[in-house]
Amino acid sequence: MQCKVLLCLYFLTIIKHVSPTEVWVRPHTSALLPCSISVPPVGDSLLGISWTFNGSHIASFGTTDDNHVDKGFSWDTSLFVNGTFSLTLLNATLDQQGVYECQVRYNVSELHSSNVTLDIKVPPTLSIPTTMVVLDVKSELHCIAEGFSPPLIYFSWTRAGEVVQLEQAVTAVDRTPEGTYWAVNILKFIPLVDDQNVIYGCVVTHAALDKLLSLEFQLSFVYLPTVTLSAMPLPSRDSPLTLSCDIEGFYPEDVSVSWLQNGTELPAPLLSESGPDGTFRTRRYYTLSPEQRELAGEVECVVHLPSITEPVVTSAALADIDPIIETQTALTKSAKASVALMCISLVLVFLLCFGFSWRRRDAPPKVSEIQLTEAGDDSSVVTLTTQALCFHPDIITFRWFCQGGELSPVASQALSAPRPDTQGFFSAMSQCKLPRAELEHGGTKVWVSVHHIALKHPVTRETRGFIKRPNVSEIISSASFPGQHLTLGCDMTGFYPPGISVTWLHLREGEVDDREEEVIEGGEVWGPLLSGPSTYRANATLRKRGTNEEKESAGGVVCRVEHCSLEEPIERRWRNILIGTCLSLVYIHVM
Repeated sequence: MQCKVLLCLYFLTIIKHVSPTEVWVRPHTSALLPCSISVPPVGDSLLGISWTFNGSHIASFGTTDDNHVDKGFSWDTSLFVNGTFSLTLLNATLDQQGVYECQVRYNVSELHSSNVTLDIKVPPTLSIPTTMVVLDVKSELHCIAEGFSPPLIYFSWTRAGEVVQLEQAVTAVDRTPEGTYWAVNILKFIPLVDDQNVIYGCVVTHAALDKLLSLEFQLSFVYLPTVTLSAMPLPSRDSPLTLSCDIEGFYPEDVSVSWLQNGTELPAPLLSESGPDGTFRTRRYYTLSPEQRELAGEVECVVHLPSITEPVVTSAALADIDPIIETQTALTKSAKASVALMCISLVLVFLLCFGFSWRRRDAPPKVSEIQLTEAGDDSSVVTLTTQALCFHPDIITFRWFCQGGELSPVASQALSAPRPDTQGFFSAMSQCKLPRAELEHGGTKVWVSVHHIALKHPVTRETRGFIKRPNVSEIISSASFPGQHLTLGCDMTGFYPPGISVTWLHLREGEVDDREEEVIEGGEVWGPLLSGPSTYRANATLRKRGTNEEKESAGGVVCRVEHCSLEEPIERRWRNILIGTCLSLVYIHVM
């Protein structure tokens, strides 16, 4: 009894409240919630340990409650005698974040109390709602990071690999339905012509990321229209008035038009047609009732383009565009002749100017096939290049894709920027790089999509990499006499990869390869040998000694060539040959 009293006195001297501990883990991993004190080894009969979370007991030992551990938690009771009372959370989820309290009692007296704060680390995902901007007009790009925890996150922006907006710290306050955070960062800038085909990027740093997270994209340019408002002339004020709104020079095609009278929106009318320069035009009408016409005042034509905050607006006073009285001015014959002559002169001048500029207007690009070259000193990387020639105007976009998703162009701005020629047309090129191993056997499909306002649909060029069909020669034979060797030869050139199969077959008179036997002897293949950059050649020969006992019958020999670039084998035939057995030779080269 005296021993127990002394132990109690000792434990009471070391009672202390420990400062809170913070534990960070990733979702669906185990988390150790620490709780320990320094004591000499003691029996656990007088110990009482409890863990609570949000006011509820999740684990207890030696207390008035039954000894228990909630589902999803565990602890090692054998360590209690050494002063270790840590609790393990087996599968941490977002709803289990918070403060956990550990209390240790000895003989009913509180010996230790500490708090552990559990937080979950979740990496963010990035998205750019829209990349549309207006040339030479102040624009905004929004970068949304969502689904992350803890709430502190850092944003920065890059242009062509260079930082254009320094890192900004954001402490998110908005939460998703799942309990994680989301935040938005905005890049404000004025897009210039030099920004065409330039890679922009939103870069994020977060505690749950092992490295920087970046989302790259190219800008999509919007052309604002010119808007003209007018009215259709009518004889009297009692007639309905039709308003005309001409909208020209806008891009892309999607546009909406609304009508307002004295600031109040009028109920709506339709549609666009393509203009000669690749933009669109439309004329929208609105007929005012006699009552609306009587209101007079100001009318406006408001044009909204997608992803553009400020609409294009033009307005006019009804008194200026609603001619109630039509005045007619009588012209003398000489005046009419002068006006006609002046109009003819203006038309001739217009046609002359128009003739010079027409050739350059609305010229679609001529797009080359994709060229594959090895990238300098690094033979493991292949550069894919395509060119667009003779296009106008100079706005063009190249987008590279492979079966795994979209690729980023690697050509410098000096190479990818459109370049004018002496006739006013433009040319441009684009490049991307891929590992050579992905292109060697034709297993990876790569394609480029070229967009231009003179094209109704994008032009696409594709390649499956370094895969080339063999050129197979006709069968060449040596002179044959009874009892001497008969030699047949067939050349295969210009193929890639080097794996190729050659089969010799005997064709009897009137038969179509329905009875074939493998060659036992007499066939050889020389190669494949490298004959040029990524091309091979090979030579197949068949030698057979003739015998006087064989039946002299007309027939032929077939050389069948198979390669991964061919959907069907290539066959070459040689007729009127005496050969006693069906012969077959197969050569397969494995990379």
